[in-house]
Amino acid sequence: MNMTRAQLILAGLLIIVGMGALYQHRQTMLLRDELVRLQADRWEMDQMRLGNGRLSMIAEETAALRRDNARLPQLRSEVLDLRRRFALSTSKNVVKPASAPGGRTTGGLGNSQLDERPRVLQQAVPIYPLGMRMDEAPGDVTVAFIVDESGSVSDATVEKSTDEDFNGAAIEAVNRWKFEPGKKGGKPVRTRMRVPVFFRISSDKTGGP
Repeated sequence: MNMTRAQLILAGLLIIVGMGALYQHRQTMLLRDELVRLQADRWEMDQMRLGNGRLSMIAEETAALRRDNARLPQLRSEVLDLRRRFALSTSKNVVKPASAPGGRTTGGLGNSQLDERPRVLQQAVPIYPLGMRMDEAPGDVTVAFIVDESGSVSDATVEKSTDEDFNGAAIEAVNRWKFEPGKKGGKPVRTRMRVPVFFRISSDKTGGP
């Protein structure tokens, strides 16, 4: 009886210990599963943070691009204004001779007073002003000048113009023209001339005398 009772007690203790070990093992497995799940959740949260950071950067860059696009017309207008001012200052810096009332250049004979009118030998093409290219506006300038005894141009001055921004380029072009001088009594003489100079964005060209 004593042996049987001791055996029962021992068996009971073994059962209790075994159940405790089984319970402990089960809790350990649950804790491991929970740890794995928490690590997975943390990884997903880190990825979401990275994604949100990228989205924030993209949103900021998009906003900056929109601001730049909104300022683009203003910047273009400022550039155009600066180009026009530069072209105007260039044309104003061209030295022009004194002219008679009505814009006519003084000195020299008129074509009707000549035996032979001047003949163009070299005709320079005017350069379309940079400041006017954005508008692509046409321009017409009438230039009065003197053809001297050697056939060179002098005293060029603007007689009429649709836009003063074209004046400097027109005078610069006419100053590079070369002529066979007009003649009176068989001798070369100074001759008053005027020519229209045309500016077109597609094909710049100049009129003849």
